[in-house]
Amino acid sequence: MTNLEKFEYVVNHWFLKDGVVYAYKTQKPVIFYGDNGIGHRYNNINYYKKGARAAVYIHQAVYMLHHNRPIGEGMVIHHIDGDRLNNHPANLIELTRKQHQHIHAYQCDNPLRGISLHNNRLWEFSWYDDNGRHGKYFNGINEAMKFRAEIEEPFRAELRALGLDC
Repeated sequence: MTNLEKFEYVVNHWFLKDGVVYAYKTQKPVIFYGDNGIGHRYNNINYYKKGARAAVYIHQAVYMLHHNRPIGEGMVIHHIDGDRLNNHPANLIELTRKQHQHIHAYQCDNPLRGISLHNNRLWEFSWYDDNGRHGKYFNGINEAMKFRAEIEEPFRAELRALGLDC
């Protein structure tokens, strides 16, 4: 099911009032009963035009109803403050999958993220980009951390331009 088809279902069956998704039919809040295991709640919908079933997450529904448009194909909705329960429209932003991966990677609190000791003598920094996995070795941990900061800066700058803190 495409995002446009999800949007058509959502706007034809649900509405947003004070940040809560309601059903037109019952005038009661929609129950997002499913849980994907990491805190995202969803509701399975049946798309009548194709007989298809799909999951619509609460944060997707809130975003689509608030902005009155579908989520772009290949795009995802990110919780700005990291709280998956905070589905207020101001806390939701549309990102590309790459941007979403980057923000989760760079907002990590682990100071040794991507850096490990190799053969008890060299520090290795490994990272992924569009061309796959890369690794580089350093004599000292500070050199590895400095190099990591250089590699990540363009991605961080892109995310800061979107108003995200990283």
